[in-house]
Amino acid sequence: MSTFAYVSIFLIFLLSLVNAGVNVINLYISKRTVSRRSIVLSEMAVGDKVMDTGTLNVRSFDVVSFQRDINYDAETSTITLKPGTYRIRGFSKVVVDPNSVSTTDAPGYCVIRTSGGEILASGSVANAKYGQLSHLDVVLKLTSLSNIQMAHQVGGNETTYLQRGGNESTNHLFANLIVERDFDMR
Repeated sequence: MSTFAYVSIFLIFLLSLVNAGVNVINLYISKRTVSRRSIVLSEMAVGDKVMDTGTLNVRSFDVVSFQRDINYDAETSTITLKPGTYRIRGFSKVVVDPNSVSTTDAPGYCVIRTSGGEILASGSVANAKYGQLSHLDVVLKLTSLSNIQMAHQVGGNETTYLQRGGNESTNHLFANLIVERDFDMR
């Protein structure tokens, strides 16, 4: 079986856990992560949310699974970080309108940026046409108080969705972010 097949089976398994009401994100938080200053955020699809193509679209995290000593403002989707070293990891997914007949690819990526727009880190390139995830795993050393956001950009002229609710379900995970403070690379 190919790697793609194994990954697909694993993702289907994860989605089945979400649909069963299990918070998948918490399965991956080690005791070490929970014991330090961190936050775990998720964006679940609550309907259809069309994104502005060709520009950065800020993710709107609506589930806070864990939060300790890191502030999150849900109104602006802004995480406030004190000076220190942070490991920031997660993913962002966007999808193309399933009714589209275009053969044009829609590549894009997620970023961590300041609320002022400065990009601090970029995720992997992903194609919205195929529902691929843009993954991010970075260590940042911040020397001053910083307000950050996760955003996603995609090119092309397709109707692309930051969220696609589909069948009235709210169990569709479109973005996840884990921020850990005082990350030690030893």
